[in-house]
Amino acid sequence: MNRIEHANNIRELIIERTQGRWTTGSRFIGVADRVFWVPKRSDIRGILKKVPVRHHGNKGEVFDCDEYACTLKSRLAFLALSPEGQQKTSQKPIAGGVFWGRANWSDDAEHAGNWFVTREDDLVWIEPQFNNKPAQDNGKDPVMGTGDIVSHLRLVLF
Repeated sequence: MNRIEHANNIRELIIERTQGRWTTGSRFIGVADRVFWVPKRSDIRGILKKVPVRHHGNKGEVFDCDEYACTLKSRLAFLALSPEGQQKTSQKPIAGGVFWGRANWSDDAEHAGNWFVTREDDLVWIEPQFNNKPAQDNGKDPVMGTGDIVSHLRLVLF
């Protein structure tokens, strides 16, 4: 992928990398913008440090996976608007969004999280609830590879 990429190319990569992981009869990929800044895989950890979503403990359904995913997506937009972000992203939104489906790292049947497309042509899944939580509490990395970790996808937004 290039540094700046058209939405159609990102959509194609998502479809290719998620083949066979969609709930039967359901594949919705919503695209709100036409052109995106595509981070390098190494940029993702730095982005997560700049836009932390603080872990609030178990708050039931008040602040669970969907609120974490939407909060991280919103903070990515604010990062792109910052002076440092504008220089890096060329004032383009970051190629990432929210997903809804099943995740191997979650016991829930339905789960929300985030994803990025990287310049290495990778689709990276993010568990925002692992981000910025003390390592001794979970010992898990918020950045997941493209292995067989998400299935029964219903919705991907970016």
